[in-house]
Amino acid sequence: MKKFFVITQIIILCSVFAGIKEDIVGSWADRDTFSVKFTRTDFSLIDTISYEGIFAVRKPDTIYKTSEEFVLFKDGFIWTFSEGSDVGMKSRTQGYEYADINLLLAKLDEDFDVEYSKKSKSFTMIGENGKGNIVSFSAELDKTFLPTLVEWTDIFGYKTRISFKKFVFKNPGNIFNPPENIEFIEQ
Repeated sequence: MKKFFVITQIIILCSVFAGIKEDIVGSWADRDTFSVKFTRTDFSLIDTISYEGIFAVRKPDTIYKTSEEFVLFKDGFIWTFSEGSDVGMKSRTQGYEYADINLLLAKLDEDFDVEYSKKSKSFTMIGENGKGNIVSFSAELDKTFLPTLVEWTDIFGYKTRISFKKFVFKNPGNIFNPPENIEFIEQ
């Protein structure tokens, strides 16, 4: 009888977490255009550095931009650039997977052991045993499944925290273009 209750608990927990994942996908499917300001803080043994930035989506385009970094997914390409260089990289992507929440969650499940949990007014995603440069992450989502805080630890033990400010659900303007003063080398 005890084994039956344990199996029942596992089935219920799996269905609840699957429901959370389905709710995340459903809520993001209707978010074609939005932007959010964020603060990124990098923690190392030597220093703690913070940057202000913007993250925006106008499906299928996505941009992540700070004074130090620039990442743009547009027209089947990814443009990347780091401050201090006058050259960036341009590479073809495998489609527009970065604008598809189903593919992003599937990629997380592929690269990490991911757990979802529900709190009273928020949700948490925790990823452990990362297979790439990131070994673990945690993400706090509000009741509408928008991120409020994301943290990760890389293979060297350095931590990064991104805290998100107010989301805006309108066209963020003409920001989905690579900087004109940077030479992007195509790989």
